[in-house]
Amino acid sequence: MFTKTKATALEHWRSFIACHVENAKNEYRRDHERRYINQGSVSLVFEADGETVERTGALLNLSEGGLMIKQYVEIPRGTPIQLVVLIDDDKLALAGRAVHSTQTLGGYKIGVELTFDD
Repeated sequence: MFTKTKATALEHWRSFIACHVENAKNEYRRDHERRYINQGSVSLVFEADGETVERTGALLNLSEGGLMIKQYVEIPRGTPIQLVVLIDDDKLALAGRAVHSTQTLGGYKIGVELTFDD
């Protein structure tokens, strides 16, 4: 008898990365983790000063454990974030938290650590 198993959120993310990583030229390592330079966009929803904030940012890079986004508003470290990553015509909803926010030309680079609850 065949037992159907549900893919976990992490498995969906790994598959999403594999579909959108063009080649090894876009790969580099940092902190023993492969990171991939990619272009896409990210919709973010988070709480700031007791209010729900919705923003869109540019996807700078991604890895199995998180992603880097450039956008115009600083997000404090530890802030939970709901995300929708869009690359080409594919999108994936994820959850994470801000691990750093660095001011840069034209906005902030936000490091997001992804959380996978299942």
